[in-house]
Amino acid sequence: MSPITRPTLYRVECPSNADREVTGFDSAILVGPADLLVMPDHEVPIVMKLGSLSHMFASSVGDRLHHANWRVTTDPAVVEEMGRPGCRHCRAGFEVAKAHLLKEPGRPMVVGQLFYAGSLRQPVFVGVEPSVN
Repeated sequence: MSPITRPTLYRVECPSNADREVTGFDSAILVGPADLLVMPDHEVPIVMKLGSLSHMFASSVGDRLHHANWRVTTDPAVVEEMGRPGCRHCRAGFEVAKAHLLKEPGRPMVVGQLFYAGSLRQPVFVGVEPSVN
């Protein structure tokens, strides 16, 4: 598989939150089998799921999604570009991702920047039903 030198930016919009202010951000890195991420003609099957994944990441931390930017890449420089300056937790993950790309050149990963639009302000119940009196 040839390297992806000019990765496309996939932007996930959330029209229902477009008028809200961006209140936070996060990063996501997905590594998987190359044939799941990129097909030989550079069609990207995972792109079809980026909207769902973006909303899932946002709701898992109790936030609404404002928008997200994703790139599928084999280039450590693109991972660096997508990194979040000033976020120690984020930077640590991106350093691991860059090391992974250097260790396995040509193996793609999906790198995302998620921007949040405030709290969902509703409790999340996992495996427990709320009681109604």
